[in-house]
Amino acid sequence: TAKTEELEEKLASLKEEVEEKRKVFDEKRSSIDVLRKENQAIQRNQFDAEKKVAVADTSIQNLKRLIHTTESAFLDLSIYT
Repeated sequence: TAKTEELEEKLASLKEEVEEKRKVFDEKRSSIDVLRKENQAIQRNQFDAEKKVAVADTSIQNLKRLIHTTESAFLDLSIYT
């Protein structure tokens, strides 16, 4: 009947609309996934950089302590000579 054909055409039209919207949605999701991966890489790099700074800072503190200890030892030796 005419009503059935009209409903089938409407259904086909709505299916196409849904498919188009799904494509747009999938493209946006893909873009978000790419951005998320880039963000994770940036965060990993930042963490690695912070770790290197912390290690370097510890090394500097250790060297300062060593210099101070060495200077004190030399001063102690110079007192006795």
